[in-house]
Amino acid sequence: MNKRIRKKKHKGEYQCYCVDLVATIIKGFDVDKFWDDYIEAVENNNCLCGGGIVGNTLDMTIDLGIKMNNPLNNKDGLENWLKNDERIESYNFGDIIDGWYEYKIKV
Repeated sequence: MNKRIRKKKHKGEYQCYCVDLVATIIKGFDVDKFWDDYIEAVENNNCLCGGGIVGNTLDMTIDLGIKMNNPLNNKDGLENWLKNDERIESYNFGDIIDGWYEYKIKV
């Protein structure tokens, strides 16, 4: 498969890595401030996200980027932010999946 077709079909080096994230926020913190900080952390790690906060639970799908841009470094940066944020009670990442074809990626 040539490069143009791989890019069009999101295959090979253009494969999109995504991961689900569920985090519990400690009650009593300003959710709007947390939301702003979280979005900034996602953007600083060159990721995109979709989802929301219900009660004190953050439920997101995170687009880590394409394979040739080393998306696992983006996940590590976001995980470090979650570890160091005092407002996070717990968090859990799901399996890394292909963002277009939704199958589990062996890392």
